[in-house]
Amino acid sequence: MNELAMTPARANGIPANVIVAASALAVAILVLAVLVVVPLGPLGGMMLMHVTTMSVLAPAVAVMLHRPSRVGRIWPVALGQLALLWAAHLPTSSAAMAAPGHSVAVNVVMFAVAVQFWRALMSQQGDFLAPILALVVTAKLACLLGALLVFAPRPLYVFGGDTQGALSDQQVAGLVMLAACPLSYVVVAVGFAARAIGDAGSPSAPDATRL
Repeated sequence: MNELAMTPARANGIPANVIVAASALAVAILVLAVLVVVPLGPLGGMMLMHVTTMSVLAPAVAVMLHRPSRVGRIWPVALGQLALLWAAHLPTSSAAMAAPGHSVAVNVVMFAVAVQFWRALMSQQGDFLAPILALVVTAKLACLLGALLVFAPRPLYVFGGDTQGALSDQQVAGLVMLAACPLSYVVVAVGFAARAIGDAGSPSAPDATRL
């Protein structure tokens, strides 16, 4: 009895950093497939770069920097990332998108915020609910942006006055986001949920909510 009580808690299932790394690999394969198969316009190429930055490079770097200690609360960085994502894709900023250096600056900021997002997700020790909810909310709002681009009846963005292919380019950009969203946020949320269930069912893990 005393020996069982003194046994340290063990996390069961796949480690959080492995789940995030597997998701980043899946999105990387998607990005390569899109580059090979899909003809991309200005907006489609820009969206693919954003997906690569936030869902491939950022989680990969976060996994390399991961330490088993709390980085910080997940919600401020999750909401900040969503606000940045939507602000970067507002139709009113289409003129700024075409400005020299804009894409580089946006991707650098997105990368920095996304690294913190993934690090915070993997560091929420003692709490499984907040990371899963943050992933679900992020997935829903990111997919909503993708759906708006796909189903908008007219071009929301026009680069260089070219309106002829603007709508199809916009739809491709939305489809890229809709394809990447489940592979990134939803897959990690499911992995974290399965891990939490595994911890809850383990007799050797008194703290069943630890990621």
